[in-house]
Amino acid sequence: MDSRKRELMKILKIPKERRYTEYEVLEEKKYETYIIRKVKYEVYGEYIEAYILIPNKEGVFPGILAIHQDGERRPYEFGKSEVAGLGGDKELAYGLELCLRGYVVICPDRFGFESRSLANSKYADMFEYIKLVIKIDYNGKEREIDLSEDLYKGYRANYYLTRGKTQMGVELTELMIAIDILTGMPEIDSERIGVIGHSAGGLLAAYLMYVDERVKVGCSSSGIASIKKDFYPDEGLRAPQGFGSIAVIPDILEWGDIEDILEGLAPRPFIELSSDVDKKEYFNKAIKKYEEMGCKECLEYDWYNAGVHIFRKDKREKCYKFIDKWLKQQ
Repeated sequence: MDSRKRELMKILKIPKERRYTEYEVLEEKKYETYIIRKVKYEVYGEYIEAYILIPNKEGVFPGILAIHQDGERRPYEFGKSEVAGLGGDKELAYGLELCLRGYVVICPDRFGFESRSLANSKYADMFEYIKLVIKIDYNGKEREIDLSEDLYKGYRANYYLTRGKTQMGVELTELMIAIDILTGMPEIDSERIGVIGHSAGGLLAAYLMYVDERVKVGCSSSGIASIKKDFYPDEGLRAPQGFGSIAVIPDILEWGDIEDILEGLAPRPFIELSSDVDKKEYFNKAIKKYEEMGCKECLEYDWYNAGVHIFRKDKREKCYKFIDKWLKQQ
C-alpha cells in the first residue's frame, strides 16, 4: 500500500488490522437457481445483518459486494433486501441479478437501514418527538421527506468523531469485513472480487476499492460525488440529508477529493454510469492516469442523461458485462 492510501486510511480512522469475523447463519432458503442465506456478524460491538446469495450449482465463483443506496424513500426500511431482490425498487436488485450470472454476492445492511434502521433502534421513541420535514422536487413532483432518520445518522456521525472515528471510516471497515467474509467462503475465488453500488452505494464502492486492493473491479451507478463541490460547496449549504453524514471527515480536503480516489484506482477496472448529473470533470485525472499506465480500456464513464436518479436496465446490463469481462476472463 502506498503512502497516499496509508494517509487516507489514517484520516478516515480505518484500523490497520481487523480481527477475523465469524458469522451466524440465521436462515437459509434454496431455490432452483440460487441459495440465499441471512447471516449476522459483529463489527465494533454492533451486529450487522446481510444476505449472501450463492449460485445453486457446483463450482468456485467470483465474489461481489453489493452496496445498497440511501434513497429518497422514508422510512429506511430497505437495505440489503433491495439489492437481494426481496423488497424495495426491483430495478435495484443488482445483487440478485449478479448471483444469477454466476457470482456469490454479499449484501449487508449499512447503518441506518433495514435491520439497523432508526425504527429498530433503542432511540426510536426519542426521535418520535423530533420531526424535521423538507420539501423537494423529485422527478418533477413536489415531495415531503421526514428527516428524522437522517438526524439519527448525523448524530451517529458526530458520535464517532468524539470517539476518534469517522462515519466513512466505520462504513468502509464494515464493508472490508464483508469482503473478509466473502474471501473466506469455500465457494469463492478470492482473487476475483468485485464491488457494485447505486447512489451512496456507488460512492462507497469507489472509496472501498481505493482502500482495499483485494477488490479487482468496481461499478458505480450515479454515485460519484465531490465532498467540496457536491456535499459542502463554498457557495452554500447542502440540504440536510443523511447521505452527507459519511462526508464529515476532518482534514479530508487537505488530502484530496473524489478525483484523487478515482485516479488511485488505476490500473484496476472501474465503470461509472450516471443517469442524472454529468460528473465527467471528476474523471479527468483518472483518465490521464489510466492512459499513462497503458490501460485506458479499464476505465469507463457513461452519462446517459435520463433526467432521474436511476439504474436503468440496459445500463445494469452494461455494468454486468464490464464485470464479467474482468472477473470471468480467467
